[in-house]
Amino acid sequence: MDVVKKRLLVLMDWQPPEDWIFKKQLDLYFDTDIFYDDTRKGYNSTLEKVVALWRSYVATSVRGFFALKNYDVVYAWHAVMGLVLAFLCRFFRVHRPKIVIAQLIIPKRPTCLNQTLREGFIKYSLKRVDSVIVYSTVEAEQFERLYGNGHTRFKFLPLGIELSNHRPPSDDFYIFSGGRSNRDYFTLVKAAAGLPCPVKIAAQRFNLADLELPDNVEPIFDVYGENFNRLLAAATIVVIPLERADESSGQLVLLNAMAFGKPIIVTDSRGVQDYIRDGETAITVPRQNAFALRTEIENLLNSPQERMKLGVAAKESVMNYSLARQAERVAALLAETANDKSQ
Repeated sequence: MDVVKKRLLVLMDWQPPEDWIFKKQLDLYFDTDIFYDDTRKGYNSTLEKVVALWRSYVATSVRGFFALKNYDVVYAWHAVMGLVLAFLCRFFRVHRPKIVIAQLIIPKRPTCLNQTLREGFIKYSLKRVDSVIVYSTVEAEQFERLYGNGHTRFKFLPLGIELSNHRPPSDDFYIFSGGRSNRDYFTLVKAAAGLPCPVKIAAQRFNLADLELPDNVEPIFDVYGENFNRLLAAATIVVIPLERADESSGQLVLLNAMAFGKPIIVTDSRGVQDYIRDGETAITVPRQNAFALRTEIENLLNSPQERMKLGVAAKESVMNYSLARQAERVAALLAETANDKSQ
């Protein structure tokens, strides 16, 4: 007798490819539909980014809300979509389906009215969320302490990347750094001044707006996807400077750099400790310490053997963080949530 699959709705902020390996894994467990809004890339200010992204998140969540009766589980790829959906469900007393969200990142902000309202929105919405997938153990611990409500589970599942997309790497003798969230480019720029090689920073304009860049630092704006990976693949060293040490960020750039077999220097952060072995697959430096960062950069520039050793170990280690493995973990959690009668 054929087993009838439960129905899954996935909410996304980008358009997945038709042969997306993640959906193939979900389809083993569910009859899966995807609602998405392909948000534009590149913003000139934080305000412009927030307005554009929230418009997209809310529109997709509302669309999902009106389709809920057709599904047993909703998986929000981006946390804001899931929180908006959960808010609507709780406000209008909609008790089905189960809701699982990912990418819940809550930066620490000064206490103000905006922060108070945001905290209230998150706590209210989470009471209607069954599981939250986080990408570091520190987040699971912090969120349980801050937002635990007796219903919502906070589960660490490692992030994954598509390993088949990586071109053969090269070495064009430059240092590369990229990304927009929780980045400390001030410390990197300070450490980079006067180095004997170029430093390329792929970021948003607001990331570098108040920085005075030395001659050897080249800002590159509005670079994504294949173009971003091309810069990553040709770097001699990859640096990931993080501003807040207990926030989950930088993992995607980290894993892609590992897949290219690059020597990596990253700020010592609990958000990346789940993915590296310090001194073996990457080198960590204290946060906001330009001297320590420059010292490690110079050491690697002067030691091709150490660069190769780190790169080889990183490439071997990243095999544990493939998109296929992430999909398997997520699909299993969604199936467990769908079948859990206690929630």
